[in-house]
Amino acid sequence: MTKRMKLSFSIEQILGLQDKLADKLAEQEKVAGTIISSVQETYGSPESLLSAEYRSPTLSSPGSDGFNDYSSDDEFKRKRKRTRTTFSSAQVYELEKKFQRSQYLSAVDRLNLAAALSMSDVQVKRWFQNRRCKERHRAEDMQKIQHVRS
Repeated sequence: MTKRMKLSFSIEQILGLQDKLADKLAEQEKVAGTIISSVQETYGSPESLLSAEYRSPTLSSPGSDGFNDYSSDDEFKRKRKRTRTTFSSAQVYELEKKFQRSQYLSAVDRLNLAAALSMSDVQVKRWFQNRRCKERHRAEDMQKIQHVRS
């Protein structure tokens, strides 16, 4: 019985590209290795580049449970909660007046009102969102009161 030889008729093998591709891949890996080692020599390991709060916790250290323990210095660096914006009584008066006419503003009206009141477009937008929410809650409370009375 004769043994059959498995022949491959791929384009790469017929044209002899398989060896060329392997050589090119090896060359690219060598270049990548050189680049990585030069970057590590210059900047250190990738792990050392991360700030303490982004490093993966080492679970083998005693007392470590995988959560980051922040020192007071790290807590100071974290983003602080934004302070609440306070509006002047004149701004609130104008906003309320506009709200009584229409609970929704077009983009153009919002931009004009923001410019007139020395506020940002986003501040006016959020004020109207919050005011509509406040109005909705008031209406719900009134319904509850009326329901209890009846």
